[in-house]
Amino acid sequence: MATIDESKRNLRHGKVYRRADLAQWSSAVDRHTRTLLDEVVLSEVSGEFYRVPRKSRFGNWSARIDNPVTSFRTNNRYLMIYPDWYDELDIGTTRFYDCYWIYKRQRHGKFKLGNLKYNFILKPCFPPMASKEYLLVDVVHSIDRLAEYENLVIPRLCRQVFKMDTEVFAKLVGDCVGRRAKRLFKPLIGNVTN
Repeated sequence: MATIDESKRNLRHGKVYRRADLAQWSSAVDRHTRTLLDEVVLSEVSGEFYRVPRKSRFGNWSARIDNPVTSFRTNNRYLMIYPDWYDELDIGTTRFYDCYWIYKRQRHGKFKLGNLKYNFILKPCFPPMASKEYLLVDVVHSIDRLAEYENLVIPRLCRQVFKMDTEVFAKLVGDCVGRRAKRLFKPLIGNVTN
C-alpha cells in the first residue's frame, strides 16, 4: 500500500504536479495531498495543479515554472501563442496582453499557473511552430479575443498577405484554417499567384 512517505520521496523541488501524477504514489491521493498541503510540502497552484516549493535559509520559494504547459502531459502536441506577437505583423495591434494562448486538441479552459495566465483553446489543426504566415491566419480566428476593432485590423491584414511567402501561405490556407479565414484569403491568394 502506497503511503504518504512514498509521495514525499518522489516529489522534486521546483516541479509542478497534477493530481494524476500524485495518484501514482498514493493509495489515498486526496487525503495525502491535503496532508502535504498542510505540512507545506506542496502548495496549490491552480485547480488540480500543485508545486513543490524550493527550500532556502530564507524560507520557501515558489517553484519556478519554466513551461507549465508540460504539466498538461495528456498530449505533448501544442502551440503556444502570445498575442503581442501580432504586433510584428504591422496590422495595427498594439495592446499588451497578460495571457498566453495554448492551442491543443484535447484540453480547454483558463488557468493561472504561477504569475502567468494561460488560455487553453481547442484547435483541430495547427503547425508545430508559429510562423509569420500562421500568425497572419490566426489573427482572423482570434479577432474576437483581441482588443482592437475588427474593421481596422482586417484591411491591414489583407495588405500583409502580399508580403508573405506565397507557397507557405497558400498551403496554410488550404490545410490549417477555418472557413472564416478561407473566405477572406482565397481570393487574395489567387491574386498573388496570378
